[in-house]
Amino acid sequence: MAGITGSKAVRTTALWTLFLALALAVTLPMLIHPTWWGVHDWPQFFSYYGVPRQAIVEYKELPGWNPYYYGGNIQWGHPDDPTLSPIFIPILIFGEVVGPKIDVILVLAGGMFCMWLLARFLSISAIGSLFASAVWGFNGWHAFHFAVGHMDHMTFLFQPLAVLFYLKALDDRRWAFGVGAVVALMLLSGGPYPFTFTSILLVVLSLFYCARRNNWRPFTTAVLSLVIAAGLSAAKLVSMVEFTILSPPVEPDVSGIGPRAVWRALFDPALGMWEPYAGTKYGAWEFAAFIGYIPAALCIIGVCARIKQVWPWVGVGIVFLIAAFGSTSPVNFFSLFTAPPGLSGMHVPFRFIVHSLLALAIVGAFGLDFIMDIAGRAHLRAAGVIAAALLAAAATGNLIWMHYDRPVALYTLASFVAPHAKLPKPPEAVIRYVPKTYSEAVEVYSAFLDKRRLSWGYDAVHLKEAAIVEGEEGYRGEAYVVDAQAAAGAPAGSKNPLPSAGRAELKEHSLSSYRVSYDATAEADLVLNQNYAPGWAVEGSLEAPENLRGVVAARVGARQGEAVFTYRPMSRVWGGFITLATIAIGAVFVRRGRAGRKTRRSHEGEKHGHRKHPR
Repeated sequence: MAGITGSKAVRTTALWTLFLALALAVTLPMLIHPTWWGVHDWPQFFSYYGVPRQAIVEYKELPGWNPYYYGGNIQWGHPDDPTLSPIFIPILIFGEVVGPKIDVILVLAGGMFCMWLLARFLSISAIGSLFASAVWGFNGWHAFHFAVGHMDHMTFLFQPLAVLFYLKALDDRRWAFGVGAVVALMLLSGGPYPFTFTSILLVVLSLFYCARRNNWRPFTTAVLSLVIAAGLSAAKLVSMVEFTILSPPVEPDVSGIGPRAVWRALFDPALGMWEPYAGTKYGAWEFAAFIGYIPAALCIIGVCARIKQVWPWVGVGIVFLIAAFGSTSPVNFFSLFTAPPGLSGMHVPFRFIVHSLLALAIVGAFGLDFIMDIAGRAHLRAAGVIAAALLAAAATGNLIWMHYDRPVALYTLASFVAPHAKLPKPPEAVIRYVPKTYSEAVEVYSAFLDKRRLSWGYDAVHLKEAAIVEGEEGYRGEAYVVDAQAAAGAPAGSKNPLPSAGRAELKEHSLSSYRVSYDATAEADLVLNQNYAPGWAVEGSLEAPENLRGVVAARVGARQGEAVFTYRPMSRVWGGFITLATIAIGAVFVRRGRAGRKTRRSHEGEKHGHRKHPR
């Protein structure tokens, strides 16, 4: 047993070493200047990650509130907040600029290892499993999204692990907690897209397995897994749902693309990053999914030769390929997927192509194995293995080369701009390969570094802007006192300034707590110049905070005193309770299932005349 365990550990170490080396092979350009900023959305995520890190490291408090943009915004329930995830550890240690780049390398290697595990579970050969891992990790969809800093897409790479645990759960439902843990990790890592899209993937996959097994167990197993995922992620999910309800509605995406754009996405290795070839406002970073001809050909072979084994995956690939066309598809699946409340903000239907790539990697690996099987039947097993290895190596090399076969290597864009410097104008020959830097994202992160507040931001999910920040017309300070009677008698929706009823001063603050001294000359409202959200509390013998024209206010009498405003949302408490309860229930369920299995084995042994003997 020790020898078997040791051999398995050696294989696992070798695989991780290989996958880390391959991940470094494509991401090396971003490590040349690791402290430099990336273009496009990188600065946006630097601010998302910098705020919770600042709360913990500088202010020694649990992240809750972000005062820096939109006049004050919720941080704990923000969809892209990674505080409760292991990916936050490199960010805490190395900072919000270097840490995410380390995460990309580790998650890329981990994603390929997850695909290896899934492929091996599906009885795919070692060569086929390595092929599937390379196609999954190095396809253009992941590469282009990472290059422009779409860090909320990072945990898509863990999808194979969620699928693996789901397939195991079909026979042993204890594995549903494994599925739930992986899907919950996606959300806790700041991945609303992976969380939502993976949930949809599991439901669609379950329907095909219902047809294969001729019962509803696969569907109920998927539902159970997603309920567990919601429970395990509730520490964040409950606050996130509350935040989404408070956020202004987002217009649904009704865009669509044509067959030619999909063909180029899959087979054109030299797409210009900013090239709007798909006919929408987005460039290639949203419409790139390069795989090359070898994986596509092997996929066709897999479909033709192994259809009885792979047809559920073929079905999944087709469903999400149709969904990727968006409004131009015969059936607009994307509109159905985004119909539930809170999902209208999901945009770019082509993102669903990632599920088709997952299916393609698996079916292509079956095609590769078929080539080896045919060679073996012809007593040319060695030749078949060599041919399969060469095809896998060629496909992997082509995918890696796609990252570099352009005037600007993709991952160079992750470390393209010296901090606080303007984006250099590239030569005309390469300009279409370098996306525009979103000035809004740069300004938001720069404001965070300067501890400067903004009344706007670069985000789809945010509170309605009400606070007026320094430098804007009507700014009255970070705290001020207004006449309570005038505030109560003002017409609804009035924007006329309320008369002052004293003075106030912000004495000290963290990100989620503010100590204010005040001197009110009449019955007054003490105003904290932050957007209002449920969860604000106040200390200092004052009434509970209320929403006064969108900002935080507490009633005070005609007196002097101090008040401490703190953001402590109950949604965080309730969510944490649900998560702990889910963990406890899961531990009991898994242990009882394990004990039951041991009892059944013991009874079966006694039935066949096998009895345990004391040592």
